[in-house]
Amino acid sequence: TDATQAALDGNAVALADFAMVANDLSQGRLVRPFELGIKVAPEFAYFLVYPETAKDDARVIAFREWLLDEVAKTPT
Repeated sequence: TDATQAALDGNAVALADFAMVANDLSQGRLVRPFELGIKVAPEFAYFLVYPETAKDDARVIAFREWLLDEVAKTPT
């Protein structure tokens, strides 16, 4: 997707289906910054991924924290 490519290019953070980014994750081109323990049907699962070089970017950190707060509000 365009969002995944932007993450690969180092220009974005992306939410992606694991199957779509598994190779990029295994090759180290993208990283999963945290493990989420959300149980959803596989067709509804997403992962936040971005280049390792962006892990200390304040914008990435802020987005990640916001996303985790939102997920925590979601009833299981």
